[in-house]
Amino acid sequence: ARRGPRRRYGDVVPADFALPPCGLGRPAPSYLCEFYNAYLRGDAKRLDAVLHDDVAWLISGPADHVDFFGMRRGKTAVIELITRIIPCFQELTGFEIEQLLAQDDRAASFGRVRSRQRETKRSIRFAYAHFMRFQDGKLISMRALTDSFDAVEQLMGYRISLVSGPSLAPDNSNDEVSVI
Repeated sequence: ARRGPRRRYGDVVPADFALPPCGLGRPAPSYLCEFYNAYLRGDAKRLDAVLHDDVAWLISGPADHVDFFGMRRGKTAVIELITRIIPCFQELTGFEIEQLLAQDDRAASFGRVRSRQRETKRSIRFAYAHFMRFQDGKLISMRALTDSFDAVEQLMGYRISLVSGPSLAPDNSNDEVSVI
């Protein structure tokens, strides 16, 4: 059971933005804090300092429908993603980090992204998980999983209608189980 009020990280991004402790109460590594600060601010100069030249960045989701989903390779492509492409859709306002694990050069976080839709300024909030690897204190690999269906619906401002097709399973009116 959760004790006390829910902690929200990223409500305001002060200069000393702090992450929750990483497993066993250890503080988050400074390079992880620097990365999240640069990401939230969309600051190209700070991003340049925290990203490895050969960074590989993947945000899972329907890349054919929303430009910020998909794979990016190299520092220039990732900085463009964060400073130019993502802001075309949303303004990141924070991460509500529920779980954070870091050990050696790897880190993982789970929580909710908070943002505002660019055109309407509607608040958006959806689940995410980040799996990161650092080399020499710089991010070299990011794998981001999001509740992309929820995120896209919120960004677009309407529910996506799922068209159902014919079922692959036969209709068994006598309640028998069929294995296909």
